[in-house]
Amino acid sequence: MQHEIHLSEQFSSGINKIDYQHQYLFDRIDNLRSLLDRKAGISRDDLEDILDDMFEFFQKHFKFEEELLHRHPFLKSHKVKHQLFIDSTKEFEKKLFTKEPTALGTEMYSFLSEWLQEHIVQEDLKYFAYLRENKFVVPGMTP
Repeated sequence: MQHEIHLSEQFSSGINKIDYQHQYLFDRIDNLRSLLDRKAGISRDDLEDILDDMFEFFQKHFKFEEELLHRHPFLKSHKVKHQLFIDSTKEFEKKLFTKEPTALGTEMYSFLSEWLQEHIVQEDLKYFAYLRENKFVVPGMTP
């Protein structure tokens, strides 16, 4: 299985609450990896708990992020990407009882870790840089 992911400098948005939320998501993805690596394997209940937790947390995170970015000219396309992600996670829920848990967990891990890392670097960091460049003040933003 892949190595542990964590919030390194390359993923830092400069906004404390966003970075905290991203770290929480990385931690949950790492928890999924740990469950996949254990001898007993991963159960459907484990997967369901992770999906429920991540789905709920991602929705809160996206809402918060979108509120911060309300002045960004491309917010609408960013929101579309968030919705596509939510739709993808719903697809995993549909597979909970039709796919073998380890295979589904591995698929989830790959998707979640790749999507989150790419989304932060290719989307979020650019959007938050825009806030800094245009001197939009965001609580918790480092100077």
